[in-house]
Amino acid sequence: MLGAKMNKKHLVNGFNKAKNFIGSAYNNTKRFLGNVDHGVRLFKTVYGALQPALEHYGGGNHINNNVMKVLNGYDNIRSKAMEAEGHLDNVKHTLAKKQVKFNFA
Repeated sequence: MLGAKMNKKHLVNGFNKAKNFIGSAYNNTKRFLGNVDHGVRLFKTVYGALQPALEHYGGGNHINNNVMKVLNGYDNIRSKAMEAEGHLDNVKHTLAKKQVKFNFA
């Protein structure tokens, strides 16, 4: 394409490639983060079952404090990601109103 004239076909092709790349990256990231979230929920369940035993045998309070710090940090990150997804939904809705098809999720 070096030296070629840019025309509407080239622009549309470039836009579609970019859209497909962004859509693929978005969907793969969302799937990965869904798996992470599932793992964290599973960890919470297992830790909830083990917590009484850890407290009974000592050291449970120290471990519990660290686990709670990690889980609170995760929850903060998760809430920010969910907020960002809400903003993305607003952008997609605005583009749809303007008849720009950019539906990748």
